[in-house]
Amino acid sequence: MTSQIISEERLCQLLDCSSEQLAEWTELLPQMQAGGFMLDSDELQSLRQAVKVLKSGMTASQVRELIDRDRSGKLLTRYALLAEDCPANVTAHMLRSLCVVILAQNRQQRMLSPSELADASGIDVETAKRHMRILQAVGLLHASADKRSWEFAFVPRAISS
Repeated sequence: MTSQIISEERLCQLLDCSSEQLAEWTELLPQMQAGGFMLDSDELQSLRQAVKVLKSGMTASQVRELIDRDRSGKLLTRYALLAEDCPANVTAHMLRSLCVVILAQNRQQRMLSPSELADASGIDVETAKRHMRILQAVGLLHASADKRSWEFAFVPRAISS
């Protein structure tokens, strides 16, 4: 794969971001060289996916952690797909939690608790609780009248198609 030097200005155009945003995301960028950033097409595609996730509200350090944890090489791609579908005030990570709740409830035919969400999605219980509170606060998740299942105001395309 052939690498090319891309200027900061051109990279901002390719990623649809400002130079200020690019400056905030330096930990995700290759080292700046004379004239710009040395990137091949795969690296540029990964940066595009990372920017989608960043624009959903995740921080550069959270995205770096996601990339570092990614053993399959597909996690960033999956988060980028979720990020395309994120409603306001919901990060791709929270949307992933909503997907897990929807899928687990469909399989188990009952309401998923925060600790079960944590186990099913590999996050800690406090994060699962926070995700569920936020999803409820923004109106995407609420308990049914009988309190035996969750009702969903939104189902991400990732699991509805």
